[in-house]
Amino acid sequence: NTTDGWYLYADSSNGKFGDLADILTPVISLTGPKCTLLFWTYMNGATVGSLQVLIKKGNVTSKVWAQMGQQGAQWRKVEVFLGIHSYTQIVFRAKRGVSYIGDVAVDDVSFQDCSPLLSPDRKCTAEEFTCANKQCIAKEKLCDFVNDCADNSDETTYICRTFSGHCDFEFDLCAWEQDQDEDCDWNLKPSSIPPTSTEPAVDHTLGNSSGHYIFIKSYFSQQPMKTARLSSPVISKKSKNCKIIFYYHMYGTGIGALTLIQVSVSNRTKVLLNLTAEQGNFWRKQQLSLFGDEDFQIKFEGYCPHGYRECQNGKCYRVEQSCDFADDCGDNTDENECGGSCTFERGWCGWQNSLAENFDWVLGIGSHQSLRRPPKDHTLGNENGHFMYLEATPVGLRGDKAHFKSAVWQESSSACTMSFWYFISAKATGSIQVLIKTDKGLSEVWQESRQNPSNQWQKAVILLGKRRNFEVIFQGIRTRDLGGGAAIDDIEFTNCTTVGEISEICSEATDFLCEDKKCIAGHLVCDYKPDCSDRSDEAYC
Repeated sequence: NTTDGWYLYADSSNGKFGDLADILTPVISLTGPKCTLLFWTYMNGATVGSLQVLIKKGNVTSKVWAQMGQQGAQWRKVEVFLGIHSYTQIVFRAKRGVSYIGDVAVDDVSFQDCSPLLSPDRKCTAEEFTCANKQCIAKEKLCDFVNDCADNSDETTYICRTFSGHCDFEFDLCAWEQDQDEDCDWNLKPSSIPPTSTEPAVDHTLGNSSGHYIFIKSYFSQQPMKTARLSSPVISKKSKNCKIIFYYHMYGTGIGALTLIQVSVSNRTKVLLNLTAEQGNFWRKQQLSLFGDEDFQIKFEGYCPHGYRECQNGKCYRVEQSCDFADDCGDNTDENECGGSCTFERGWCGWQNSLAENFDWVLGIGSHQSLRRPPKDHTLGNENGHFMYLEATPVGLRGDKAHFKSAVWQESSSACTMSFWYFISAKATGSIQVLIKTDKGLSEVWQESRQNPSNQWQKAVILLGKRRNFEVIFQGIRTRDLGGGAAIDDIEFTNCTTVGEISEICSEATDFLCEDKKCIAGHLVCDYKPDCSDRSDEAYC
């Protein structure tokens, strides 16, 4: 913790995106059943890459831990459970990000409880379990999801079948039951599916890509505090020395909360555990004693805290993280309903009609019979694909307008562009304009009213550039009474995120320039909430 100390880092000042840097241990002949790798890592910078821990045996390499992206200006502790391995090497692999802004550093690497088991030289006592290989272990270590015997005989199905609620979630939820909630559930996930930046790289049971774990997943946008519950079988009040052992992983900003509750048959509740903050990017073990004067069940509850919403992958995000062109969720939940890139094959993507007009943009499909609508969409190129077009209504006057607008985008980069495809047939009686709405008013950035005799989709590309708190509006205008028919499809925003953007000059004179060169609105300075990633807007308040 001083400037005199030393650490190991992967220098990103050279090389290109995706370059790898590996450092390996010598070959380790054998590790024990509780072997754990401990180290500290520091990953800071706008475009910092990733770090992985791999196990290499011969020509086979498997991932056991991973972390990617900026983690803040602090050292973070990591514990990686290794267990029993023979003739293996441990590999630290750093991957370079898109630029030199951010390095991956590692310090204080150590191995804990890695000594192999000694050959048995005594008989096991009555308080111990005799393993198949004659090793002796305490009976309380039976069925704790750790190979304490070194031959897995303490974790067999035959031994563990008498343990109520015992489940490794490799195939299903076992005897655990999901509370009926149509929006929010605990779901099985295989480690083989690429995780987001906050999910565990491997499960705890097998420690590799073939294992499974359960996590919270929601299928619809929900309000904060939505809860997912998982209930155990009923446990008898007569149970002696009863305890619950489980492993949990809680990592990332806005991780929400994990609560363990004991509920009696008469519905009396007791909170056994409540975790409400990030716990580190690794699996942690928890063991709690259970007792009661009535039969009872154990319930796991998970939810997002106040001020957060839940991503579809179970992660939480702050409301202010939506509509900023940055995929904070890892599955784009926070950007899906903002009026962004859209093919209109699965809905409107957050684009909306204004309620003030007397005719609208409507979702349509191709038609060779219509003289105004496109014969096919642009995305699929057939009559089954979808697009948005100006409806031709029985009532309407020339000059009527229909506005199709996005949500309010927080900020775009100076390189931000929007492209889309439009169709104005020879018989269409509508024109298209693209407007940008800000606090300062409306400005037109594109228009097209010419009919296209070839009846083909045309592409438009607009440089939006550096903007803040703006809406994009497609304005359709009737060019005749009762008219309409112009269409748009395949809207796409590119290079719009401000993540990693460096600028010495802000777009507005009242802006505040963070020390990391990001610009924020002046009213956000000294508001008791850091808006700069380096917290410089709150540093001198």
